[in-house]
Amino acid sequence: AGPEQDWSGNYLAFSSPLEAGKYPACGSYGEVAPGEVGGARDYDAFYTMQFYQDLYCKETYNVSDFGVRPTSRFEFKLYRGAQHCYDMVDTTPRYNISSRDIGFDMLNFRFVCGNTDGVGNGIMIQKYDGPKCT
Repeated sequence: AGPEQDWSGNYLAFSSPLEAGKYPACGSYGEVAPGEVGGARDYDAFYTMQFYQDLYCKETYNVSDFGVRPTSRFEFKLYRGAQHCYDMVDTTPRYNISSRDIGFDMLNFRFVCGNTDGVGNGIMIQKYDGPKCT
């Protein structure tokens, strides 16, 4: 690689190319390309949280007409370019029980440390009004 000019007007160059895996892949921290906003490319990673009926996580919980819990699965979507900012979307399979889906999605939030009421595990949720946790 040839010399490059830095922001102060000085030049710099590496003695040899950096090997793959020796520098961070920063593509997921950049903004989505123009015209691609509003789709899957808004997110860097997807995580599924599934509820189970047993302590060994073998039998998935299924929502029924007489069940106590109205949800059984959520998908967490990690925003690109915003550290620790998520959307949590209800992806519960409801089959013929669609009337129970009353909007359990939680969008545009971040996990933060704290415990204001002395109960819980010290992880709190902070919601935002602006795009990507701003």
